[in-house]
This record gives sequence, structure tokens and C-alpha cells, in this order.
Amino acid sequence: MRALYAIVVTLYCAWLAGCESEQFRAETRLLADGSLDRIVYQPPDRVPNKGRQKLAWKEVRYVPKLESPDQQRRSLRDMLPLPDDAFRSSQSKSSKYYWLAQGQFATVNSVPDHLVFEAPKGLPDGRLVRKLERRDAGAVTEWIWEEVLTDVVTLTDQRLARAEAAELAVSLTVAACADAWGPDYDLKDFENWLRRDVTDCFQDVCDVALQMGLNKQKPQPYALEFGARSAKVLKQRGLDLLDAEQQPLKDQDEISRRVKTFLTENLQRLVRDKEGQPLKSELIQDALKGLSNESEDPPRETRLNQAFAQAVAVKFGTQEKFDEQVNRLGTRILGLYIWPILRAEQTFDYRLEVPGMILETNGQLTGDRTVRWKFGTSAAFPLGYAMRATVAVLDAAALVKHFPKAKFDRREVIVEYLELVAADPELRTALNDLTHKNDPTAWKAWQIDHLEATRLYELLQPATAGAP
Repeated sequence: MRALYAIVVTLYCAWLAGCESEQFRAETRLLADGSLDRIVYQPPDRVPNKGRQKLAWKEVRYVPKLESPDQQRRSLRDMLPLPDDAFRSSQSKSSKYYWLAQGQFATVNSVPDHLVFEAPKGLPDGRLVRKLERRDAGAVTEWIWEEVLTDVVTLTDQRLARAEAAELAVSLTVAACADAWGPDYDLKDFENWLRRDVTDCFQDVCDVALQMGLNKQKPQPYALEFGARSAKVLKQRGLDLLDAEQQPLKDQDEISRRVKTFLTENLQRLVRDKEGQPLKSELIQDALKGLSNESEDPPRETRLNQAFAQAVAVKFGTQEKFDEQVNRLGTRILGLYIWPILRAEQTFDYRLEVPGMILETNGQLTGDRTVRWKFGTSAAFPLGYAMRATVAVLDAAALVKHFPKAKFDRREVIVEYLELVAADPELRTALNDLTHKNDPTAWKAWQIDHLEATRLYELLQPATAGAP
């Protein structure tokens, strides 16, 4: 019955709980040659291989957690250089101290792997994966930055995990109920209800989470919206967890009361003995007591609890192995950042400064050369969260030398120029030879073959012969 209870309400009501959120911050300064300077700030227990990290970074310290809104708005660079007393090795594991590291790196691939969200055994850990692509287009260099917070979910495997979780919950529930209630009761209708109605409800709630995850324009706050949508799904299945204003209930006692009423009615309707009589009230109360173990200290081990534990032992051998299986299934379904259910939303505040004009980004532009991504880790469900920016860096000397009349002072002009170059590999080669090797041969030949390329000539205003 615990498994049934988890299928019906846990995904819904756990979003209403909260605990202290972790903060993850980084500030990256990308230079024109592709090297970068980076400073990161995060909880110490999310740092892999702390010993090797000290060798990779210029400076590593433990600093007090930034608590106030003013501290959280300020740049991490304002904290540098750090005073000698900033290091607190004896308190580094305290939640009040965070790990801060700063360093310069020749390439994006040389940045240490400084963040890990550990996954259950057999699943990949969550990490940050960075990529920096360079595209030369004559006097303009295009840099494409991408940093992805990965998750473990794949759409195909999630469907499999959902089916496995539902089957596990139903089979254990039926086995436990049969053992606890004895052979006099017919559980066929009850089992069919679990496999049909309750499993469909579970799948519908998972679909709500998946649809919200695939829609990266998530409503905020995410948890409340998920609760509202899930409550509507549950109501369609007969479990009403909405208040008078049709908003999700927040009162845990009222949620528990309605769930118990819902289960009582269905148990009385679906479970009958050989005489056609419904399940005895004391057995129903025993089952409902097993859901919450409420009011008794220490909690009484109910008949159904004992039967469930026996079913787990038969199937898995130990409670530990069962818990590991539940953890793996939950992570395959909801990812690393939503499962376990009661984990608070971790917040990311990542900032990037670039050496040219930002042409395109999925972050918040804070200037022509700066962008910020601020998101909760639920945004990484199900396929990861990518922070992207496309940047144009102008070679002023090459422009003056070869195209002195070109005016690349507006974003739309640079974008149009790059689109023209991207569509013609021969043009890209010719422009690169001209500006990087000072070899005009290919460029002159290209102009002769493309006298109709009037828009490119309007943008570049070439001084070389052959242009119309």
C-alpha cells in the first residue's frame, strides 16, 4: 500500500515541501584567442577530486556562503583577491562555507571538471559539458559558446522506467495485500484497478512533468505549476486535491484525509470476501495506518507494513537493494535534480563576458558583451540545460586594410554578413586567405565568378578590382 500511496500522491504533494537551496555560480571571461578566465562558487560536496582541483586552479578557497540579496547580485570578481583568512579548512564541510576557485585556461577543454551531481550506480553523473567552436569568416571571427548541465534521462528509457516502476509498485502492493488480508479475499478487481486506473494516473502525472521539462519556457514558480497541473490530473481520476479556488491544497493533513477517504472507498468497492462482503474496516484502518505511521511513537508495525516488508524481502533480499532499485527508477524517470523528490531546487547563476558582440543567446543580455543564465536545476530535466551564446569578434586591422569602407557597427549587419559567408565555402576560404594570409588570389577569382553578389559588395565595399 505504501507503493500505491507513492504512485498516487508523492509526485504531487512533495513539490509543496521545501528545504534550503544550494547555489551554483560561475563567471567566465572569454578572450579573443579562445583562452578564458573563470571563477566558480559552489557547495564543496559537489566538487569532484578536490585534491587534483588545487593543482588545476590558480586559487582555491572556502568562503562564507553569500546570504544577502546584495551579496548575490555582486560579481564574484569583486571578492578577489581573497584575504588570507578566507580559507577555513576545518569548516569546509559546513553548509555555511562554499568552494571558490579561480584560474586562467588556454582552451575550454583545459577547464577542470569542477561540478558533479552523483547518480545511482549504473547511471551517468550530472556534469557541466563545455564546447567552444570557432568559425573564421575573413575579418570576423564567430565564436559559439555552449555549456550544458547534463541529466540522465532519455525519452525512450524514461518510458521503460515508468512501466517498470508501475509494475513493481503494483506487484508488491498486491503481494502484500494478499498476505496481510488472507486467502478469503478476492483481489482481482483491486489489482485490475491498480494496473488500469492508478497506473494510468501515474503515467499522466509523469507526462505532466515531461511536458513541462521539454517546454524550456517554464512557468515560474515551477513547483506550484507542476502541483496545479498534477492536481487536475488526479481530480480526473477521482482524487480531488484542489481547494475551493481550484488551487492545489497545501495543508498536509487535509491532503492525507482526502487520500485516505479515496482509498477507503475504493477498497470497500473493489475487495470482497467469498461471501461478497467488503474488506473489514479494521483491515482498511491497518492499511491506512501503514501509509503514514501517524500518532504513535515508536510507530506500530502494522500487518500490511510487515507483509510489504516480506514481499520486498522475497523479491530483493534486503531493504537496501529495494531502496537502490527505487532510487534508480526514480532517477531514470525524473532525473537527477527532481529526484529524490524532497530535494530543494538548486539555483544556477552563470555569467559570460566575451571579446566581441553577442549575436544570439538563450540567456539574458546584460550588455553587448555580457550574458547571464539564471535557472533552477529542474530546467535540466529531461535532456539537460544548455547555455548558448554566439559572438562576433572583428579584426579591426584587417577591416581597415582590406575593407576600409565596411561598417560592421550593427548586429544585424554582422549577422547578414556571416549568413552570406556560411552559405558559400569558397567565399569563406577566399576571405580567410585574404585577411589571414594576405593572399588575394582566391578573393579576386571569387569576385570575377560572382559579379552578381551585390549584397556582399554593399556590406564590404571592397577596394579590390573586380567588384561592380
